[in-house]
Amino acid sequence: IKVNDFTLAFKVQSLSKVSASYSPLYLTELADNMPRCCYSYISRTIPLRVVTGYERTGSHCSLQGVMFLTKSGRKLCANPSNSWVQRHIRHLDQKSK
Repeated sequence: IKVNDFTLAFKVQSLSKVSASYSPLYLTELADNMPRCCYSYISRTIPLRVVTGYERTGSHCSLQGVMFLTKSGRKLCANPSNSWVQRHIRHLDQKSK
């Protein structure tokens, strides 16, 4: 086993343990050096008052999404085609100007 393979295996194993304790609804890539992707979307509207920022997933991700960062530090994946997601993005963009 190469060191890189061992490190990757450890990260995958750690991610598996973490993902078992969280609903897949909220999961994004957890490792800092890995691309951040959404694997599912939240089904309900996130209240704007708890959202502090957002980032879009990259083109390398199989599921395009918007990750909203909440005041509590959670990253929640949302469908970028939903109207509430687009409104939240516009509001956050205007707020940052």
